[in-house]
Amino acid sequence: MPRVSCLRRSGFVLTLAFVAACGGRTVGGDGETVPEPLPGPPATPQFPTDAEPPSSPTHPPKDAGADSSAQAGSFPRGFVETRFTTDEDIGLFAVWAGSPSDAWAGGWPASYGGETPLLHWDGRRWSQVHPSGHAGTVIHGIWGSGAGDVWFAGETGSDGYVLHWDGTRAAEVFHTQGKLFCVGGTGPGDVWVAGENAAYHFDGATWTTQAFTNDTIYGMSMHRSTAWLAGDRGTYRRDTLWTAVDAPASFSVVAFGDAVWMGAANGGIYRRDGGAWSREATDLVYASTFWGTGPSDVWAVDAYDFDGKHYAHYDGTAWSTAIPGAPAGWVPKAVWGTRSDDVWFVGGSQIFHFGG
Repeated sequence: MPRVSCLRRSGFVLTLAFVAACGGRTVGGDGETVPEPLPGPPATPQFPTDAEPPSSPTHPPKDAGADSSAQAGSFPRGFVETRFTTDEDIGLFAVWAGSPSDAWAGGWPASYGGETPLLHWDGRRWSQVHPSGHAGTVIHGIWGSGAGDVWFAGETGSDGYVLHWDGTRAAEVFHTQGKLFCVGGTGPGDVWVAGENAAYHFDGATWTTQAFTNDTIYGMSMHRSTAWLAGDRGTYRRDTLWTAVDAPASFSVVAFGDAVWMGAANGGIYRRDGGAWSREATDLVYASTFWGTGPSDVWAVDAYDFDGKHYAHYDGTAWSTAIPGAPAGWVPKAVWGTRSDDVWFVGGSQIFHFGG
């Protein structure tokens, strides 16, 4: 499945100008070395979760409506809201899952300088993880290669930060001037983060930078050796170098080999199968984020609230916004899953699971 996490910003997806990129323009090479990553976290864990025993009344062992005898990671079919205890005014805009018993959600604090909403699902309940020194940090993107290798891209003020979860604690590993909005990769030694005017690559030891002057990268998708970036001045593809491609300005992208979908900044979903882009037939106004298991199983969500349509699913033939049981009156901001019957949707202070 694609290895990517895309952004949500200031409680809504930014509307970007429609710009066509110049085809075939080489943007950069291997990049220049940026400051060394910050020292790793101390040996003594400092960031325990506030997980409570399964019988705790404030942390129910299962989501509302689910069978309380269900095993960890087991859900009924359809949409089920999962419960967690935190400030109701938080804004969740990012989600990632590695398995049915390992998922993460993050977003905006309830107030300036407040607790960073960084939530972990262990198969039975959500609990808050506390990254030391990062009260008020906004989490825009989450991606991981496994339970002990999860990355978070975000911002505090005008600076961008990368946090890393090693299975025990979350710690800052990199920061830069300019906000960071998305993160993706193929493994612990191949991680990309991107945002204002640049993308950064971690090879397992060193961070390097690739400039995107006067551009801001909002979305990212990794599929094997090919990567895609979605920006407000164009769309970029990387095999060995980042190269601009003829495409509308966009804020989301998902790729499965030659099959690529993008959410255009002026509205609509566009598809490319190794050639020109064509607009897909769907009544979803905007595609702010994507996720899928393959080219015959793709989800898109619209974080705006124009006409009440916030979900669309592609089954290999057509897009449909008629999703049985989808929560009415709720606006999802992000989607991620591990398989077709294990899909998470987050938005505001609510988290829903779709069990197929």
